[in-house]
Amino acid sequence: MLDAQSEIIDAIAAGTELHETLCRVAHIVERLTPPAICSIHFLDPDGVHIRHCGAPSLPVIRRRSQRSDATIHLPASRVVPSDSV
Repeated sequence: MLDAQSEIIDAIAAGTELHETLCRVAHIVERLTPPAICSIHFLDPDGVHIRHCGAPSLPVIRRRSQRSDATIHLPASRVVPSDSV
């Protein structure tokens, strides 16, 4: 686990592009928790939309449907403010 943490810290310190760093995180999660497939999304500031950010192990057709410029609308009831967690 410490090796994985160091790998990510090194990537950040080296100025690696965010998308590439997130793909590394996804690979590490998959390596540590097989047979998991990791997909990373960001919640937009509006609290209603999510953006796909990285999922290198998903099949290509699935990744295309979740391209990084696409947004997904979430029902408001599903969004949990970070300060309530």
